[in-house]
Amino acid sequence: MSTTFEVYISSETIPTFNRVVEACELNYWKYLLSNGISERPKLSFKLLTRENDKEAPFDKESPFIWDDDKYLWVQVENVVGGTDCYAEKTNEEDREYWVEDIIPLERSKPIKGLLKKCIEQKYHWWFRRSAGQPAAINILYGILAGSLATIEKGVVFSGDSAWDYTKMPIEGDQFLECYMVPEKEIDPELKSWAIENINRAKLELGVDNA
Repeated sequence: MSTTFEVYISSETIPTFNRVVEACELNYWKYLLSNGISERPKLSFKLLTRENDKEAPFDKESPFIWDDDKYLWVQVENVVGGTDCYAEKTNEEDREYWVEDIIPLERSKPIKGLLKKCIEQKYHWWFRRSAGQPAAINILYGILAGSLATIEKGVVFSGDSAWDYTKMPIEGDQFLECYMVPEKEIDPELKSWAIENINRAKLELGVDNA
């Protein structure tokens, strides 16, 4: 089983790879530090071919998009595993789903205008976590999604239980404030899941969790 976060941005300008990488690293380190982890592990971003997982070159100053035959693989230094990321063109079927099922939700009303603007843009992204990933990756893929959404005033959404569905869709900065933050969670299962991942991440990143 895998879970995913989708990101839609409101800007026609697509940020560069470098801008996304820098924002994600800073937000990841900030999250770790807030949970007693002072390490600042580097993140590895590789563009791979879907057919044979062969590494493909890319310009770090180019827009954060890639062809359908490739995917982005992001890892944490010295941690086995990773999250795969995809850039997709937003089609009419995507827009129809949002207009009919998501935007009419009561919780979507405060950001209705933002959502309409987001789904009119050419691209959206999704970030996938496969089952059995290390806690450091469980934390990372959400922060990666939240970082991209924050850069260009966008939203994060998941309909497959990646996080609390009752909070979706949510603006990027608000998502980063609550994702994997135990004290921000009312749902006991999500709170427990956040605590478990924080404790496991400490071990994975070489922090004494005694």
